[in-house]
Amino acid sequence: MKRILILLFPLAALGLFSCQEDAERTIRTDLTQEANQFLTISEAWGESLFFAMISFNSYQNIESDTLPGCPEISVNSTEGTVILNFSSGCEEGESIRLGKLILQFPLSGSNQTTWSLAYEGYSYRDWEMEGTRSFTFTSLRNVREEFDGLSITTSNELNSTLSGSFNHQQVLNGFSLSEIVSRGSMQGLNPAGRSIKMSLQADRIANYTCFLSGNSRLADSAAELWEVSRGNENLRHSLTYTPLDSCQTQVDALLPDGRTLQLRP
Repeated sequence: MKRILILLFPLAALGLFSCQEDAERTIRTDLTQEANQFLTISEAWGESLFFAMISFNSYQNIESDTLPGCPEISVNSTEGTVILNFSSGCEEGESIRLGKLILQFPLSGSNQTTWSLAYEGYSYRDWEMEGTRSFTFTSLRNVREEFDGLSITTSNELNSTLSGSFNHQQVLNGFSLSEIVSRGSMQGLNPAGRSIKMSLQADRIANYTCFLSGNSRLADSAAELWEVSRGNENLRHSLTYTPLDSCQTQVDALLPDGRTLQLRP
């Protein structure tokens, strides 16, 4: 009997160690997936920001093929609306943008300084956005953004819901928009229903020329701190954006367990 017990103990120990290894592997995989989910959220929020920063007067004169995706531009001066319809875009092959962006500007002669960007069946590559974002001029070149209930859904039905507040500075080169410099935070629920929060730790800088070229959908440079609630603790992911040539951006993640991971390119 003693021999049997002695033999069984190592087998039980091996089973325990195997379970621990599986659990550790699951946690490590979850951290990697979380980092990529955070990057998708950041991409989705930032991808259409420049569309909201183009003025109503500029939309009255701009040509469709000068904008990424070559949307059909419908301007209603009476109602102050601009509709960008990406149903017949200019990308080669399958269009990477679909649906509509609807901008509502203050009416001519109004003292209002607030406008909105709404998504109607709008998708980009492998995610879809729903909701409305509100923008207000706080000074000549500074814009306050707020949103609540913004929904981002990936092609495999993973949904995140967010609210947030940001300050954007429009940087000019002469009389033309050159960059948008942003600071702020967002929070909400990730696909697993966990609370998440992102705060910008440094200026988020996005280049307008890169936006127009269609080659960039990420910030040129930024530092994001993401926190996700797991039980009684908050795990932290740090995402760092570094500009490369040809409007490309390298994104590196520092995971909560100390590992580093290059997410892009």
